[in-house]
Amino acid sequence: MGFMLGDPFTHISSFALKKMRAESKTFNTEGIDYSPCNGAEDNGYFPKNPDGNCPDNSYTMVGNSLCNCLCNYSYVPIEVIVEDGNGNEYTIIECQDEANVGCMSQYNENYNPTATTHRPSDCGDCLDGYIINPLTGFCDTPENIEIRGCMDPNANYYNSDAEIPEGVCGPCNDGYTHIEVTSETVDEPNWCVPAIVGCMDQYNVNFDDTATTNRESDCGDCLSGYSHHLNLCVATGDEVPECSTNQECAEGEICESGTCVEKIEGCLDSNSSEYDSSANVDDGTCISCKTGYEKDTNGLCTLCVEGYTMNAAGNCYEDEEESDFPWLVVAGLGIALVLVIS
Repeated sequence: MGFMLGDPFTHISSFALKKMRAESKTFNTEGIDYSPCNGAEDNGYFPKNPDGNCPDNSYTMVGNSLCNCLCNYSYVPIEVIVEDGNGNEYTIIECQDEANVGCMSQYNENYNPTATTHRPSDCGDCLDGYIINPLTGFCDTPENIEIRGCMDPNANYYNSDAEIPEGVCGPCNDGYTHIEVTSETVDEPNWCVPAIVGCMDQYNVNFDDTATTNRESDCGDCLSGYSHHLNLCVATGDEVPECSTNQECAEGEICESGTCVEKIEGCLDSNSSEYDSSANVDDGTCISCKTGYEKDTNGLCTLCVEGYTMNAAGNCYEDEEESDFPWLVVAGLGIALVLVIS
């Protein structure tokens, strides 16, 4: 039962399995499709793991059901995250001893000091003087819980109680504009700065290179060789743009590079799990980051998590780690080769 050592797709060394268990203290609910169970999961039934087998300490029910695994008596199904040798993560189900599963929140009324696997559903209320820490899900003292949120008083989503900047601050208040997000400004808690109003048309005689907000009334004549079109100065004889602002486009369109295009809302962060390559307007749906990334203070997935390093291209890749049991990999390759030859 469980993962076969020589399986070339789902090969997981015991070292990697133990490593991931130690890091995965929360109950993971992603990756397992319970839809074929039709409610049978409420009685303890669950689907087979990615290797096509029910896990150890379980048995397969008779029949062709897609949800036909059941843990042995006194064992319960627990979802854990494991990884293969290529850094790919999988969610599998293990049957663990009921005695080792319980609430591991020390200051919870249902705290189980013998539990080695945390099951949130076993927890109850926090003890007097303690509250839930939203970052860990465990009961903690109020003074130990750091309030995170937008700390920019000039942004729409400003949280006056926030102690650590985190998340998107949203649009800026009137008279303010976003700073340009660079490697130097990405950790700035204040990302809305006073707007500098002026003419931002670079081919206008009144062009102001310090302006951050354009005011058409500040613009004057065009430079020699340029003429006005849609409130912009363009080279005489050049193909003129269709638009210069979104207001000049029809409803449901925006102006991109002088052309009115369909407005498509979605996640614009390419390192987010919800990234939509077809979107051109961010709608706040960037929720989680891809493997190896975490959010910066502006809510963008630009930082690498521990165990990952950013390369010259700005991509996070997993640090190589030598296995404590290199013979497992060699043995796995040997078994796989024997299977292929046979």
